[in-house]
Amino acid sequence: ARYISMLLSGERVLPPKEVMLKLTELEAEQEMWQFTSAKRVKGLVDFLIYMDGMADIIGCYLNFWRMLHLLVTSPRTWYSVNFSPIGGVQYRLYGPDAKVEYAKKVSAVETLSHSGSNYILQALGYAAMDGEIGNRKYE
Repeated sequence: ARYISMLLSGERVLPPKEVMLKLTELEAEQEMWQFTSAKRVKGLVDFLIYMDGMADIIGCYLNFWRMLHLLVTSPRTWYSVNFSPIGGVQYRLYGPDAKVEYAKKVSAVETLSHSGSNYILQALGYAAMDGEIGNRKYE
């Protein structure tokens, strides 16, 4: 949605047709190599590669420097981004229309909702604020 709004507002422009065709061809070759056992199923994409590519275009990709900044300023969120299942919330931490506080809150709930993560966080000293995040109580 952010990319479409950026295109419609003129903040971003589509690449030339030749470039888009070449990118499509390269991505198709990579996907055929990656999903060799599923050639009959069309449209399979690697979620992480797709999301990181879109994030790079939008300007919200978590590169090394942003990850380092996150580690220093918010270790709990850094942990969540690195050790939780892949989701879209980490792409709201930086870039245009970033929703930092929302992303941190959601990533904390995602991390704590997975088996064993709560104990790991507590052992590392990153216990949730008074044991409460959202409407969940952790003790």
